[in-house]
Amino acid sequence: QDSPPAVTVWFDNSWSMQAHEEDGRSRTEMALTALFDELQRQRIARAELRPLAGGYPGIAVSNTTRGEALARVRQWIGEANDNHRRLPALPLPTRRQHWLVTDGAAGDLHDWLQRARISRILQQGEKTENSALTGLALRRVMEQPRLAAGLVTASNLGQEQAHRLLRVRADGETVAEWRLMLPRGGEVSRTFTVDSAGVQVVTAQLTVPEGELADALAEDDRLALPVSETRWRLGVAVDAACGRPLRAA
Repeated sequence: QDSPPAVTVWFDNSWSMQAHEEDGRSRTEMALTALFDELQRQRIARAELRPLAGGYPGIAVSNTTRGEALARVRQWIGEANDNHRRLPALPLPTRRQHWLVTDGAAGDLHDWLQRARISRILQQGEKTENSALTGLALRRVMEQPRLAAGLVTASNLGQEQAHRLLRVRADGETVAEWRLMLPRGGEVSRTFTVDSAGVQVVTAQLTVPEGELADALAEDDRLALPVSETRWRLGVAVDAACGRPLRAA
């Protein structure tokens, strides 16, 4: 009897795999269930599970290690950087089967798949409605140095227009809020002003109004900007005629 083939399973650890479907389960949970079911159907007792991006070492998985696999995948997703993804170098080793578990949402997958020799693709995820905060910035108001002018941007990454409540807080205190209509595939920006004296962090939060479709990926609905990291300094001009203590300061 032939032994089961050696299999490396590449698990897509992009942020979209945290999205929740209509039944409340995350794509990660659904994908791992589908993976272990398929391994069982193929009578593959053990496989190597590796993250698609990031270069982290893989782990050996079997039907008895589902809990460990879920914890490790969540760790890979939490540490992933979708803006600087490094996909596995090609060609992949030819002495193993290579499977891919993904939701197909990542734009950089198409070209990689054209050249990678993937034996089996397990795709999970149908829900597409997702809005996200994609920008939060502050700049000093030169005429009033205590004030900071802010800009916050929300984007609709789904297929339908979306209504959202956008709230900006400074150290937990609300400084601005708006009800937004986000067009399909579009973005909306709003400006605000905050007294930055003593403020440690400015946060922006998107929430879904009652009666609207739930957001597929709540993790990208909040941004935080530590004000202390801006390290603003006031420019001071000192005349040579000033007293010595002021010149020394």
